[in-house]
Amino acid sequence: LWLRASLRADEVELNDAFVSRVYCNALLGDGEPIDIWRQLCRFPFGRADHTALPLMLASSEQLLKEAEGRLAEWTQRAAKLDVDEPGQEALAALVLCQKHIAKDSGVLAAELALLERLEEVDAQHLVVGVEKAIHPTTGYTTPTAMLALENTHNLAGGRTTAPERTDQLVALARKHGLPVHLDGARIFNASIALGVPASRLAQGCDTVMFCLSKGLAAPVGSVLVGDEATIKEGRRIRKLFGGGMRQAGIIAAGGMVALETMVDRLGDDNRRARRLAESLDTISGIDIDPQMVDTNIVFFRLVSDGQTASAFARTLSEAGILVHALGENAVRAVTHYHITDADIDSTVTAVRKAVTP
Repeated sequence: LWLRASLRADEVELNDAFVSRVYCNALLGDGEPIDIWRQLCRFPFGRADHTALPLMLASSEQLLKEAEGRLAEWTQRAAKLDVDEPGQEALAALVLCQKHIAKDSGVLAAELALLERLEEVDAQHLVVGVEKAIHPTTGYTTPTAMLALENTHNLAGGRTTAPERTDQLVALARKHGLPVHLDGARIFNASIALGVPASRLAQGCDTVMFCLSKGLAAPVGSVLVGDEATIKEGRRIRKLFGGGMRQAGIIAAGGMVALETMVDRLGDDNRRARRLAESLDTISGIDIDPQMVDTNIVFFRLVSDGQTASAFARTLSEAGILVHALGENAVRAVTHYHITDADIDSTVTAVRKAVTP
């Protein structure tokens, strides 16, 4: 396959700097200390990983929370640790729809908790809708144990949630005694788009997860941020799901480069996504609202009954353009580190040829 542009996801990047700077020079050690700060003081050349620690501290500084990094892709699932009793539920809510957390955490839901999602809740009625969905602790209902948010929101097309809206939801959660988890896989895309620090978007949340391997372009890794007691419990649950990591500095070093060099350039990804959306809006047979594109994710629909999303994606792949088909007629394209302005032009040209009016 001759590949011109891969727009299926933003987990496909590999920053060249990782190869020369990171992996060859990473200081290694055990990524599984009981208390990594104390381990470093007690055993300065011993057990704790000397590269993982700076990543943990940098993550804490970014989100203004006491934290230890959890460098594994399923961190967001383990982060549901506030729902620690079978029969409890986590309430997932966002301005437009909250399918991503509930959909992608199905295994955990079956094991530990129930996930109730709110769909198609508009901003005006969001807080009222969330409050109505909260189940009290009674003998005949499943009690709500946590409120889970997502910013940016994947399946809503990378939409952002303004910090004022999050403040309202956090206040509501506090009113009902609920902790708040923020799935911030692409929180830095939201931060750049809204012009506010990531710490402001995370303000009030008890736990936050963000990915190093999406827009930030690290090869692998996610970080869970929370207070010391929560992270301690997170380590216990990590053991429940299969243990810890050794020589974690290999991953942590890539994460440090991501935080140091990749955050500010996310504006380019957001800009190119909006440009792609505006260009697609001029093509007959495409249904898209460019005003709905806040960050680096572009969703559009094919309006012709005779063309499915999967067939459309196959046609584009023959031109070297990779997109992600969702359902019968929905298509997702995601901009990232390796997508240039020329790639956007090539994609638009290929779409014009591939779409059925």
